[in-house]
Amino acid sequence: MTPIFNVKTGTVSLFEGQNNLGTFQMRGAVTLPCRLQQGGGPAPMPKGVILVAGRNVDTDLVEVFLEREFLTVEPILDQATGRMESPGALSIYMEGWARWFCREYYIHQPDMAEHMHRVELSRIAHLNPKPHLIHVPFGEAREADAALWDRSQRCTLAIPKGGLLAREIARYLAKPDEPTPPAWAAMVLCAGAAMFPPPRKTGK
Repeated sequence: MTPIFNVKTGTVSLFEGQNNLGTFQMRGAVTLPCRLQQGGGPAPMPKGVILVAGRNVDTDLVEVFLEREFLTVEPILDQATGRMESPGALSIYMEGWARWFCREYYIHQPDMAEHMHRVELSRIAHLNPKPHLIHVPFGEAREADAALWDRSQRCTLAIPKGGLLAREIARYLAKPDEPTPPAWAAMVLCAGAAMFPPPRKTGK
């Protein structure tokens, strides 16, 4: 897949060989690792999720091109061998930019968590360009739930078949309770698409 970035419009045209897949407003979503309390004791730290996605400016289809989990921003290395145990969010952001020119990501987490993530990204000198995090200001989770449900019903959300999102979204829509990080990322992605539509095309 070959991306072509339009500096004037900020959109990206994607090509598969000679086939034009469409023009997209590239905006993904990120859910940060967040510890939950279960049964009065500490639960294992769930992994965060980054979605690299784009919104087709002609069809309104939101397509997820990459879904990856992470625990930290920078890679986790084995202290004995120096081998990488977890690549971290850093490499996912870099891959999103290198392959799809995706720099913007929707996010909705507690203020302190968002702030710490922004600060940590700002301190990484070799991360260039820096991801731009867009806070999606909904009040209650049911608002984001409605955005995910709407796109699911209208078939305007395309996700990798048999992947992490496919499993977790199906589980969540069948029994909406506490969303897992992948389901929450999808909810934030859909809520962001609803709140921040791409600019309308103007006639010549």
